[in-house]
Amino acid sequence: MSSNSLQAGSATFIPRQSKLAFAFYPAEVPPPTNTFPSSANDVDVRMFTLGDRQMLATGQRIFICKGNDPVSEIPRPLFLATSTNPSLLVNGRVNLPQNTDAHGVRLLVDYLIAMIFEPSEAIEDLRMSNRRSLYDMLSVTAAADLLGMKKYTDHLYRKCEAYIRRDLPAYEELDAMVRFASNHTRLFHLLVTENLVPRMLTPGSIQDISDFNKYLSKTPVLNEPIQAAITKHYEYTENRARVQQQRQENYQARKREEQAQLQEQSATAQNQERDEKAAKDKKKAEDAEDEKSIQEKVKQSGDKRRFTAREKAHWRRTRGTKLPKGC
Repeated sequence: MSSNSLQAGSATFIPRQSKLAFAFYPAEVPPPTNTFPSSANDVDVRMFTLGDRQMLATGQRIFICKGNDPVSEIPRPLFLATSTNPSLLVNGRVNLPQNTDAHGVRLLVDYLIAMIFEPSEAIEDLRMSNRRSLYDMLSVTAAADLLGMKKYTDHLYRKCEAYIRRDLPAYEELDAMVRFASNHTRLFHLLVTENLVPRMLTPGSIQDISDFNKYLSKTPVLNEPIQAAITKHYEYTENRARVQQQRQENYQARKREEQAQLQEQSATAQNQERDEKAAKDKKKAEDAEDEKSIQEKVKQSGDKRRFTAREKAHWRRTRGTKLPKGC
């Protein structure tokens, strides 16, 4: 048997000089089983030499099926080198969900086969072309996600994201987004929340808004999340306005309370100052009265000479000496 052919159920040996990341020496690609070589997580076929890439075209071809119906076929070594999910391969078949878009699967497989025969070794020449319709890019990236080959279509995904963030898609492009809504939930969410809803809330952003609303009325998959997002936006806006109003009312209430406290403190201070002044004036008057009284009593004799308790305290406080005899 030549090294370039492989019958079903037989084995192929990869030469020792091969640089394939999953090769062991002697490296054997086993017949269809559920046992797989090392994962392709860290392998990028585009980094292989032309010779090593071409070797991936040899060997058994496996079927990629939509449900039970084959939609494409790919060399087994190429699948194992590019898929991060080799367990998809069971008995020579890869079975994808029934709702898989076969067009994207074929685009992806055709690209991989063409890429391994591309004479250039420049990574730019080995990348899948992004000059495609939005439908094609959504379809092929969905297929790559199912097959564990996302690294080969990541640049297409990024282009889709940039486009739906920036531009208003045409109706056929919106149809494509609806078709792949379940495959690209993140992109669909971005389309709704960061593109269509802001435009619908901004007058003049959509030229023929009545025609657009007619389209939405016939496209519930898109219309329902848009209306839900708009409702949520208005609820958020109203709630934010209520919160801001409540904050303003609370602020004004605090200001009134603080003003009332300041006025109360000012009144208390004024009353205290008035009471202190009254007490000082009263004490001053008592001191004057006591001083006048003791000066008269010291000139008297007998009981008329005796000081009152307050007069005694005044004498001691003002003179610091013993009371006069008989006082």
